[in-house]
Amino acid sequence: MANSGSNSNGYRDEFRSIRHGGMRTSTRGMGRSARYGKTDDLLAPQIEAIGHRSFTAHELDALARWLQQPGWPRGAMNIFALQGYLVALLVMPLGLRTGIWIPTIWNESGWKIPLALQAREKYDEFLELLIGFMRYINVGFQESPPRFELVQAPSDICRNRAAALRTQDWVHGFGQALAHCAHVNAFFDPTVRAALHAIATHATESDHANKTSSKTKISIQHAVLILAQARTSHGPLSGFPIETKKEMIQGRPK
Repeated sequence: MANSGSNSNGYRDEFRSIRHGGMRTSTRGMGRSARYGKTDDLLAPQIEAIGHRSFTAHELDALARWLQQPGWPRGAMNIFALQGYLVALLVMPLGLRTGIWIPTIWNESGWKIPLALQAREKYDEFLELLIGFMRYINVGFQESPPRFELVQAPSDICRNRAAALRTQDWVHGFGQALAHCAHVNAFFDPTVRAALHAIATHATESDHANKTSSKTKISIQHAVLILAQARTSHGPLSGFPIETKKEMIQGRPK
């Protein structure tokens, strides 16, 4: 496995750019309640048992609206950040436990359930939509040819958010997943590194910059499909073992 100091520094810089873009992920700003309620009977879910209902535009709209309801902690993700976050969980070798990655969605580092999900039926429905969205993304990666599209504003609540801010939210969500694991700074195949670099370049660009450079840079959609092709597991949805796709690591067997 290669171990160049200069390449390592550049690679870490790209991850820092993705992780710490500093963008707010709520389309309603920072005015949400930071209160939590009791969580005695609301435990981390069994992922394999949920999210199997059909996921259509209706479910996507419901999920986007749910993320904008009162009762979420300050800094909770919106639908754009959520998609970036779920994509990173699916395509990067992070291996996170449910009790770590789900609370990050509402900007919490421990298993505290926000007021928006305190009722058991609301908690169950949100998780059904959340995992359903993840399964929908994953199914697209497995199609032939693979399919992935950036989520557009599914709800009228989200439509006033500028396109550049939606992109920044998405990249920031992707980075929130990477921030959980130091080992993602490993040396990946050059193609994978290029895809991650492409995602990082979208973190702070304006609408004008996106339009003028769209012909010369890798789009987020293309970068995600590259990462999906090289991925070593289905993330929280489980799947094939890491040993089956060693090509993701630089120094692949000849």
